Amino acid sequence: MATTCLRCKQENPAGAKFCARCGSPVPPPPQPDETLSGEISSDFHRLYRGAKRCIGKAAALAYGALRVILVLSAVVILLAIIGVLIEVISRR
Repeated sequence: MATTCLRCKQENPAGAKFCARCGSPVPPPPQPDETLSGEISSDFHRLYRGAKRCIGKAAALAYGALRVILVLSAVVILLAIIGVLIEVISRR
């Protein structure tokens, strides 16, 4: 890609460091903005990892809540069975 001299507007071949007409330093050709795409990519990955952690924590919380509910249900059932047994034994 050719670069243009800022001083005399001469088109210079790609990779030229100095202008062929006036000898002024030629700026390097513009590069695609990899920084911006890298930032967007980095932001996307950060968001993805955050969402993944959040979903993982929500799943762990739901699993923990389910375990508590199951344990409490088992305790209630055992208390009900014990209550029935006590009632049966006391009637004798």
